[in-house]
Amino acid sequence: MPLAEIRHYAELREAGDATFDNRCHLLERHRDALKLRLQREQEHLQALDAKIAYYQSHKP
Repeated sequence: MPLAEIRHYAELREAGDATFDNRCHLLERHRDALKLRLQREQEHLQALDAKIAYYQSHKP
């Protein structure tokens, strides 16, 4: 989570229960972004594993 969003979350937390839904929404957005990033990283890892397997199977 970017620092600006962390600060915003902290401000919302300090404001109390009236910001409960806003805080939950902020955390949900962060979770969604993290899931997407993890999915992309998993795809990169699979591509890298495939390249390594290719090189290992074609050693001179």
